[in-house]
Amino acid sequence: MVDLSELKDNLNARYESQISRLNKSGATTNHIQDTVLNVQKLLKEGKQSLVIYGEPQSGKTEMMICLTSKLLDEGYPCVVILITDSLDLLVQNQSRFRSAGMIPPPSTLDEVIANSEVISKSNSPLIVFCKKNSRDLEKLNVALRKIQPKIIIDDEADYATPNSRINSLDKIPTKINERVTELVSHKNGGVWIGVTATPARLDLNATLDNDKKGWIRFRPHDKYVGAETFFPLDPITKSSFNLKLLNGQFDQGREVKKALKNFVVNVAIRNISNSENSHENYSMVIHTSGKKDDQKDDHKITQKFFHDLVLPKQELYDELEQIISARRPDLLKPVLNYIYNNRQQYLIRTINSDADRKTDNIKLVTEPQTPFTVAIGGNIISRGVTFNNLLSLFFTRNTSGRMQQDTYIQRARMFGNRKPYLQDMEIYVPSLLYEDWHRLFVLHSLALTSVELGDPIWLEEGRIKAVAAGAIDKSRLNMVSGDIKSNVFEMTDDLLDLTHQTLTGYKNFEKIIKKIANKQILPSFIIEEFLKKVSPTGDKSIVFHSSRLISQSKYTDVKNLDRPKSFFGGSELLRYPDAVHHLLIVYNENNLARLIYKYKSNRGQIKFLKLENANGN
Repeated sequence: MVDLSELKDNLNARYESQISRLNKSGATTNHIQDTVLNVQKLLKEGKQSLVIYGEPQSGKTEMMICLTSKLLDEGYPCVVILITDSLDLLVQNQSRFRSAGMIPPPSTLDEVIANSEVISKSNSPLIVFCKKNSRDLEKLNVALRKIQPKIIIDDEADYATPNSRINSLDKIPTKINERVTELVSHKNGGVWIGVTATPARLDLNATLDNDKKGWIRFRPHDKYVGAETFFPLDPITKSSFNLKLLNGQFDQGREVKKALKNFVVNVAIRNISNSENSHENYSMVIHTSGKKDDQKDDHKITQKFFHDLVLPKQELYDELEQIISARRPDLLKPVLNYIYNNRQQYLIRTINSDADRKTDNIKLVTEPQTPFTVAIGGNIISRGVTFNNLLSLFFTRNTSGRMQQDTYIQRARMFGNRKPYLQDMEIYVPSLLYEDWHRLFVLHSLALTSVELGDPIWLEEGRIKAVAAGAIDKSRLNMVSGDIKSNVFEMTDDLLDLTHQTLTGYKNFEKIIKKIANKQILPSFIIEEFLKKVSPTGDKSIVFHSSRLISQSKYTDVKNLDRPKSFFGGSELLRYPDAVHHLLIVYNENNLARLIYKYKSNRGQIKFLKLENANGN
């Protein structure tokens, strides 16, 4: 008879095994290990609501695999992975965990329900995947009620989990927020770890009582390509990819066909030029609308293109010849031969449609198995889907109202491991949409700088808003537009001598700031990042107006150095048409002073959003 007491689990090295797996594959793991160590540190400090934020498409799933392994090694009995309410995404993420050799393999909700009695009596650790919808979460709460404490890793945590009824009079939270809170069960030692690329909503909503002392930055791997490449802060930066701006009232069908022609040519050139003679499959994403009828039209255009390629149609091959001759005349015949010989090696999939809902649908396009793979789709493409070997993106989906930062950051499917083929990658986007998208990422990048400096401030401007208004806790919101006023400080003779006349440029700004000793006069990210990186006309962008002695009036409170209206007059701003940053010191006869800051551009005023009196502040 086997003596069970002599058998021992050798499973307390799951984490080391996962790190070894990644290292053997050639992947770097320092960024993952740093994140896991930071989580351990915060858990030891007693934190129960953490936020891990990182760039879109930056390898967060591998990080979650390693983090889950570490948590199980540390003795936590149950880790629940919450996924956006999509069967495709659930299958994709669960498959990633299984293929990593996780022990135990992750269970589905149905498996947990069917084995709940055995699970509740077993000492074996458990990994559970569950979609974020109220019915599934309610069932999971019942099935896992006896297992405490639980760690909840909430992927895409800014989606669905925040309480969008936070400002309601009855104070009844949304169902999903209520179910997640119940599942975490802080009173029983449970921990919530929100993972996201767009953390603004989690902060402004104070979701699950998180605070900035429990935030961890997950830095991307060394092969990552992100906003700094596709939406650089400096708009003069030369693109290292092929940006195809669509101007005016373009013919979308014709432009899609043009993108498809360039796509097959680029695939052929890459495979022919591959010195290792290895064959690579590539994908193209066409994302023009969230409407299924529009997706059907895109599918018809794409299907017609490949039908003409297969027939073959003389006119299409003549057009391909022109493209190749203009780009690589030395490879004309090999490229045409490659396209012709592989013309039947294509796959078209419409994601998120009524007619095509097989769960293997998404894997066929995220891990392309044919040289020419095209994904057409709506909302599922906008969040949580990683496309490997994405060589072409045709994106024209726009909004009629204001652009929401978290939505359009998530739609940046071009981010990820693109370095090996970045020079051949093509992005098709309307010029006006790209301009707004670029500006959105500038504001987001600047906001993340404020997070790094320990004081999250989120920026809105004109057509661009940070998050959905309903998710912001308005009772604790400090939203400033127009003048930003510093704390009161002493107006010294040296400072007055320096600022008695108008000065321009960042160097002069720095000189003045140094004269104001020991005062955090403006949010540090404005001083250290915003003025430097948002200066479209160089030194002319920053104007420090001559200091002003103020007197009592109907609109001015001299004692408190305050004014409900702006301290800047319209004519004063017009004298400096190239300036976007305006600064001014106002002072009274008692030599008490404030620094006034105003941002103004042709895109409108920037609003600075900050949640006051949150935990830990």
